[in-house]
Amino acid sequence: GTVRTIDHCPDLPSASALEDISLYTANAERCLQTAEKRKLFTTMGNSTVTGNTMTREDVLHTLSTNAKLLQIWAICPYGGMGPMLRRFLFGDDPIRPLSFTPNKPHAATMYLESLQSSAPHGILPLANASWSSSKPVHQKFYGHSYTVPTPRINFLQQFGLACTKAFAIHLRWPTRTQQAPQASSGTARAPPGLSSPFSTDPRV
Repeated sequence: GTVRTIDHCPDLPSASALEDISLYTANAERCLQTAEKRKLFTTMGNSTVTGNTMTREDVLHTLSTNAKLLQIWAICPYGGMGPMLRRFLFGDDPIRPLSFTPNKPHAATMYLESLQSSAPHGILPLANASWSSSKPVHQKFYGHSYTVPTPRINFLQQFGLACTKAFAIHLRWPTRTQQAPQASSGTARAPPGLSSPFSTDPRV
C-alpha cells in the first residue's frame, strides 16, 4: 500500500485567543488556590472519639513538629488540578504562591515546606524516566499498548476517566430524581384497557 504523511501543521492561536487562554488559566488557578487555602485554614470539628476540638493550626503545628508534610490538593469538577497537585505530579511551580496572614504561621510553614525541593514533586516525569531506562528492549509502549506509551499518559487517561465518570454520575443522579414517580394522594385509576393501575394484562 501507499504510505502518506501529513505535512500540515495547525495554525497557531491568534494573539487575542492566547490572551483569553492565559486569562482563563490564571482565573482557574486562582480559584483552585482559594480552595487549597481554605483547606489549610478550615477549623476541624469535634472528635467523635474524644469530644475535643482542634484547629487546623494545631494539626499543622503537630505535623511540622514531627517532620510530617501535609499537601493540600484541589480538583475542580472538570478535572482541573490545583497548583499543589500539579507540582506533586508534574513538578510545576505555582504562578503566584499563596500568601498567609500572620495569625496562620503553621499554615504558612506547611505550605512553604511543600514547595521545597525535598518535598515529593514531579513524580510523573520521574516515572517516565525510570520506565524508559529500565524497560525491556522489546517493550516499546508502557502497558504493551500504543494508546498508553508512557506512565504519564497512562495516569492522565485514568484520571480523565475517573473525572468523567464522577461528573456523569452527578449529572445523571438529579435527572433520575426528577423523573422518579411521585406518590399520588388520590385513588389510582386503571388506564384504558387494563384491569387495575398496576396490571399489565388487558381486560378480557
